[in-house]
Amino acid sequence: MSVIKQIPAKKQMRSIKWFTRGAIAFAIGFLAIWLNASQTVNHGSVPEVKAGTISSITVTPSNTSVNTNADYTINFTTASDLSQYGYVYMVFRGNDWGYFDTYSATLDYIKVNGTSSTKLEKSYFSGNYLAFSVPYGETLAGGSAVEIKLLTVRNPYYAGGYQLQVYTNRYGTDIDGSYSNRQYMSDTFTIGTISVHGTATLNSVAQSGMYLSLYDTSYQHYAYSNTNSDGYYELGDTLPAGSYTLQVSPPWDKQNIKRYTATLTLDGTNQLKDIVLEEKTKTLSGVITGSDGSAISNAYLYANQSGTWDYAYANTDANGAYSMKLSGGAWSVTLSGGWDGTWVNENSAQNINFTNDQSAESSTLNLTVTIPDCTVSGTIVLRDANGNDTGVTTGGVSIYQNSAPWSGFYKSLYNSNYFSGKLIPGKFKVYPWSSDNSYYLENVYQQNSSGGWDALNSQVLSITDSDTSVVIKIVYSQKTDHISGQVVDENGAGVQGANVYGWKNSSGYDWANATTNASGNYDLLVSPGGWQVNAYPNWNSNYTYLGKPVVAVVVSGTAQTGKNFTFMTLNATINGTVMDTDGAILSSLNSWAYIDTSDMGQEYWYSNVGASVTNGKFTMKVPAGTHKIMVGWGGQDYSPGDSTETTVVANGSQEINVVMLKNDATITGYLKDVNGNAVTGQWAWVNASNNRHSWAGGSVDTTTGQYTMKVAAGTWFMSFWVDYNSGYASQLMDDNKVTIASGQTIVKDITLRKIDSRITGSVKKYDDTGMENIPVSFDTRSGKKKDTGNKMMWYYANTAWTDAEGNFTMNVPAGTYFVNASMPYWQTSAQSLINPEEQEKTVDASNSATANLVFRQVDSQISGTVSLDGTATSAYVWAWAEKGGGSDATAGADGSYSVNATKNDVWHIGAVKEGGQTVYMSNEYLVETGDNATNTQNISLAEKNWSLPDSISSTFDPTKLKTISLSDGTVISIPANACVTDADNPPATVTFTATPSATLPSQKGDKPLWYGYDFSVTEPDGTQVTTFNSDITISFPFTDAILTDEGLTEDDLTLKYYNETTGEWEQVATVVIDRDNNTVTISVNHFTVFAITTDVADTTAPSAPTGITAVAGSHKATLAWTNPTEADFAGVKIYRSAISGALGDLITSTASTTTTAYENIGLTAGTTYYYTVRSYDTTGNISANTTQVSATPADGVSATATATTTALPETGSRIQIHLIGGQVSDVGIANWVENVLARLAI
Repeated sequence: MSVIKQIPAKKQMRSIKWFTRGAIAFAIGFLAIWLNASQTVNHGSVPEVKAGTISSITVTPSNTSVNTNADYTINFTTASDLSQYGYVYMVFRGNDWGYFDTYSATLDYIKVNGTSSTKLEKSYFSGNYLAFSVPYGETLAGGSAVEIKLLTVRNPYYAGGYQLQVYTNRYGTDIDGSYSNRQYMSDTFTIGTISVHGTATLNSVAQSGMYLSLYDTSYQHYAYSNTNSDGYYELGDTLPAGSYTLQVSPPWDKQNIKRYTATLTLDGTNQLKDIVLEEKTKTLSGVITGSDGSAISNAYLYANQSGTWDYAYANTDANGAYSMKLSGGAWSVTLSGGWDGTWVNENSAQNINFTNDQSAESSTLNLTVTIPDCTVSGTIVLRDANGNDTGVTTGGVSIYQNSAPWSGFYKSLYNSNYFSGKLIPGKFKVYPWSSDNSYYLENVYQQNSSGGWDALNSQVLSITDSDTSVVIKIVYSQKTDHISGQVVDENGAGVQGANVYGWKNSSGYDWANATTNASGNYDLLVSPGGWQVNAYPNWNSNYTYLGKPVVAVVVSGTAQTGKNFTFMTLNATINGTVMDTDGAILSSLNSWAYIDTSDMGQEYWYSNVGASVTNGKFTMKVPAGTHKIMVGWGGQDYSPGDSTETTVVANGSQEINVVMLKNDATITGYLKDVNGNAVTGQWAWVNASNNRHSWAGGSVDTTTGQYTMKVAAGTWFMSFWVDYNSGYASQLMDDNKVTIASGQTIVKDITLRKIDSRITGSVKKYDDTGMENIPVSFDTRSGKKKDTGNKMMWYYANTAWTDAEGNFTMNVPAGTYFVNASMPYWQTSAQSLINPEEQEKTVDASNSATANLVFRQVDSQISGTVSLDGTATSAYVWAWAEKGGGSDATAGADGSYSVNATKNDVWHIGAVKEGGQTVYMSNEYLVETGDNATNTQNISLAEKNWSLPDSISSTFDPTKLKTISLSDGTVISIPANACVTDADNPPATVTFTATPSATLPSQKGDKPLWYGYDFSVTEPDGTQVTTFNSDITISFPFTDAILTDEGLTEDDLTLKYYNETTGEWEQVATVVIDRDNNTVTISVNHFTVFAITTDVADTTAPSAPTGITAVAGSHKATLAWTNPTEADFAGVKIYRSAISGALGDLITSTASTTTTAYENIGLTAGTTYYYTVRSYDTTGNISANTTQVSATPADGVSATATATTTALPETGSRIQIHLIGGQVSDVGIANWVENVLARLAI
């Protein structure tokens, strides 16, 4: 019979590239909102009246096809004189996604009033932006007719109607026209083909500058445009037939116009759609006053309408009054401003409701803001080694809250080191900065009532209700320490001009930079603490660096040297063609190709090697070697396929094809509540991503609650966002994995859950210091515990960030959550920290929870010697802690090793060594570190009763099914064409290799059963194939004998792969266990290191010793007993107490299975001693309490043994011990005893 274990897929949110593409998906959906918001932020005031207008603007392109070169003739007439150093600016408008490439364009001529002229000259060409300047001594007279001809401008990829905006400016003052108002634009000129065109009017008056967006429900097809001065617009390209949403938004200076939305059905022809706009008929007005009754001017009010995403804003005048026009319906109004600290808004968002019609209606909203009472003043100084302070006059300080109401102030220094501002009661983070990078922040101090100075904890300033004046001092010190190293190329030659940057990991942020000299050497001036250092090639150099940052822990007075980097020379060329699965070149695609480093392990950080894709082609300079090439975006109709792996030699070139997948499958579904009822009227966005860094998205129809998205064939992982104000949680979907075939439609409904619960807590270091900006994750799936049977009904994952004091709050739906906090491995290493232990919390509407997470200090070491048959030997040593975290090391030839650890924890430690095919492993030792900074654990290896199978190499035709059987019974089934990277030109052969390895780490919940395999497939040119076109099936054998030896059953097994990036074993999605044939079978689409693992540990205690006696002698007592007979029995532990019934102190441990007696000497005559003898096994489990015996030594006289039958309390505890490699160890350390007693609850 077979047992199938379905394990939920890993979260797919770790990839930076995925996040970038997800952000793009979100941005597409809200382009118009973003544009309007950007106008709002940058141009909040009404522009001044202009002197004149630009007229007679015409644009004539020589070619109107998309993505082709064209010459442009531009004509316009100025209204006002433009004198020397004035500028004529031009901006291509229309489709804001349309990009005119003018970087390579050249200027043919400039004519003024029909003749060549020097009144204007080229300043710069930058994409959609052109600038011409008036030279010294010249004036471009008002009324001048200007003609400019540009050569080889590349037309945008996106079709549609475009305009050219022209305006003039001198020294920042607009002369004719304005950038912000988009005034003075040419008539529309068309690039490519058009799907919809028309005119936008309000009360029969044409409306210019309106933003138009046209999109289908999946956002796979879309177009954008703006209306010109006549209100005319054109939307392209030739969009596929179907239903589309047309949305029209007013520019920032036309807030009286209501947002327009309509549904269009396109049929492939150019449709006429005239737009009749409506005015907003509702008025919201009011007054903003301070708590002292003062009028608040220049406050900013922003209103947004959920569902329509309409918006409005207003600024208060000198009297604190404001007024804004709104449309019917529900609105949310927020107030912001007071960033100088003069006032603080502590009001939450205000809900305003109007009748949802076109009737006139008014409402009043008055708000009162808080005027701070406490003045905070201070100075910034540089303190020398003698304690003398000198003022720092360049730099500044920000003092802000990291939570609502986000108040504070910002001050820059100008020829003074003094600053001041006002704050309300609360806790504030002090963020100083200095313009001199040779300084570092020593600390921030607050003056106390005695005139002295107290250091702020984590730079957090507390203002109480009674504070009216607080004085602080920000103290910098001179950097005197150094991190140095060399940057070399692959041949060891120094690289000159490389940029080296360092940044500090602690909350006291610091940075340093240097440039390498002619020998490639650099030297960073730094402060004490943990640093990360990375090197970057000069932008114009012929090098790249794909490695991770190096870690340096700087101790004052001790230089950190030898922090070296190896650059790779860009000495080879990859010429690529992007095509679809049928082999057709995507000739209209413009995108970006790059080296994919996402699965290359921790030694690779990110890819800075890439090239633009133009018309489906690219040329990329790369280092010689094997690379995986990805194309990041496939336009509206395609998604990235698998990366293409290729090998290129130095000074050589390689032609490759990168395949994009057609978005011809559909995922659709409805929003539903937990009762299965449809949820409508809520904005939501559904997102899907895959392991190819692809994304897809679809908005939800607020009327029906339905979403639809177009995707490529493959496996996708889904999530969604929902309007936070709705009260529902955004989360991963139930069973969020969707596997879809080309042309298929899958219905995937989304269950929304109300946010009705809360988890709060803190993240601190071991020294109780709060840790700022630490991500805290809340997930319904444990990061450490195996999900047996897929018990969870739904998935939820979210993240909160800690504030200045390390506190966090997360509002969640009712349920059980696993709470974790973490930092990247290089940061924890640099700060000598180990991530906190995961906490499990259950909450509901009536019961919140608190999770206090502590990053533990690497404050302990476990060291010892690894031996084989009594002789020291090299080996791989692994260790993991029961409270979370792990460590490893390699024992040298002398057998010595040392691993990082934490105090007051139980560490599991072991070692493994390979000698050819012979494997030597140790037992799993348990080290209870207690309060010890150093711990000794010698490790003994023993030969296993199994050996490593043979490595194998098999060459075969990849276009045919191949089944490979290994010597141990492992079977790999590779479908035809699964390993082919170029379907049009498959290689004649590929080579499969399987390399067994037992040098694998054991971790909490993940212990390899025995050896694992590292699989690979390579093409004849060395190209490695790591991702396959279809799943490969692998069956791994196990034996009944090894299950018996390990005390396991088939139910205890699973199969995982080792992720070198995270340093953890990770679950394969589907595992099939065949009990009859003793195999574990998986299906995978990639090769890496695989192993059968188990999370079952031996927790069964051995039997207790029997026949225990104690004989008193002269100042001594002699104990005897009979050992238990279990195979894993390892020795006994003897405890002594002066009180009957109490366990007492551990006085000795024996690491012998044959020792049956012990003499306890040096005792006091006449005192009765009570003894307990316990057994322990090779895993460290200790037997239950046994009969207690006693003896009363005499002075020079033997005494008869006394035995009592006092029963010690039953604790039910599993006791972990510290074995010391075969020796007898007296233990009398008080702290250790206290720790043991605490664990026993005695």
